[in-house]
Amino acid sequence: MAVEFKKDLLYRRLKEAILSGEYPPGSKFPREVEFAAQLGVAFVTLRSALKKLEEDGLITRLRSRGTFVNDPASAKPVEKEKKRKLLLVIRGESPLENITVNVFNRQLAFGVFSQAAYHGMTADLKIFSPETTWEDEVSYARNNGYSAMILDRHSQKILETIRFGEVEFPVILVNREMENVPSVVCNYVSAVRMALQRLRELGHRHILLLDHGNDTAIFKERQAAFLDELERGGIRNPVSCLITMKNVEWKDYLA
Repeated sequence: MAVEFKKDLLYRRLKEAILSGEYPPGSKFPREVEFAAQLGVAFVTLRSALKKLEEDGLITRLRSRGTFVNDPASAKPVEKEKKRKLLLVIRGESPLENITVNVFNRQLAFGVFSQAAYHGMTADLKIFSPETTWEDEVSYARNNGYSAMILDRHSQKILETIRFGEVEFPVILVNREMENVPSVVCNYVSAVRMALQRLRELGHRHILLLDHGNDTAIFKERQAAFLDELERGGIRNPVSCLITMKNVEWKDYLA
């Protein structure tokens, strides 16, 4: 035997009342708290039933004005809004970019997922190899119904080839800046200082920074902060603690 919930029974009861003319077109339902008491149901039960009637197009609910009955003859079901899907794209060698291995990616993904859920969206992570073209990335997003993309690890050279104005959904950059394209930036300088302070608190005295040796501003600022913190800590030759790996593949960092 099928079990019906109170909200479903109430929905059918109110629907039949509207169709029979008990609640004629243009009439207004009582305030929801009062209406629930009249019907002998809980407030949440009434709201659930009203939501289904609204989806059927049988009623219209106007904020601060109330709930009004529509003409059943011209009622049209309200098309449900599709749930928005967000895609986080990370470029790199898959085994090393996986969130179970890469701490930065894990924190980034968790932050994206939690914010997406808070705003009523779903979010997925996709890792593409460095050889993947932008056309393949955007085609993947388009074919799988995503409504926005967050891009991480995309080189400036690749970004400069993208015609963002022609993409039909929003695109956000991580740690990259392009004119008229929204971006989020991590404060690497503060992170380096906090990491050094914490390591010293734990008793570590021999601390190294293994860095790309990249000439971009972000890397230079990060290295400068590292050297400054070491000097503050009494290290006489802080430069010796900075190991750069320019032109070295990321996979070789673990070798």
